[in-house]
Amino acid sequence: MVSQRGNDAPETRLGGAPQSILVIDDTPADIGMLIATLSEAGYRVRAAPDGESAFEQARSTTPDLILLDAEMAGMDGFATCRRLRQLPKLVETPVIFMIQLSEPQDRVGAFAAGGDDYVTKPFQYQEVLGRVRLHLRHQTLEFELERLYRQFDKRVAERTVELKAAIAESEALRSLLQQENHALKEEIRRRDEAK
Repeated sequence: MVSQRGNDAPETRLGGAPQSILVIDDTPADIGMLIATLSEAGYRVRAAPDGESAFEQARSTTPDLILLDAEMAGMDGFATCRRLRQLPKLVETPVIFMIQLSEPQDRVGAFAAGGDDYVTKPFQYQEVLGRVRLHLRHQTLEFELERLYRQFDKRVAERTVELKAAIAESEALRSLLQQENHALKEEIRRRDEAK
């Protein structure tokens, strides 16, 4: 494993907390290596040995990204992904499937089940880190765009209120000037008649 600190440091959540990754795999060696690699890269990592425990973990804590083994005993990765996607808070969470290189039909199945990407086993850990960074960065940019949109929308609403108030003030001033103008004309007319 190669340290990934420095320029490749991971994004952080608001408040500086490291982003979290949920690894779902029934192979202890794979879980161990992924936890070590991702933790060393600065991520907070949790693991689940099966789909059921992953679902329970995901209900109580929301991971920023999920690494999901396609082939697990019991509920496979595809069924697990479909079930996780039923949780509203995980609809947009990136899911990266881990599939066997020798199983090309799993690639299609990964996307059909709601996955966003895949990596192949045996792992190339630099590729895993690269794909994790890519999806987390994309997610961070989407959140920032949404935040900026809300900020812009709020500013437009505030500015609209300010402009309506300025227009109302302008209309009131125009009305007052018209009244004064009318009064002055009336006074001039009376003076002319008095002469």
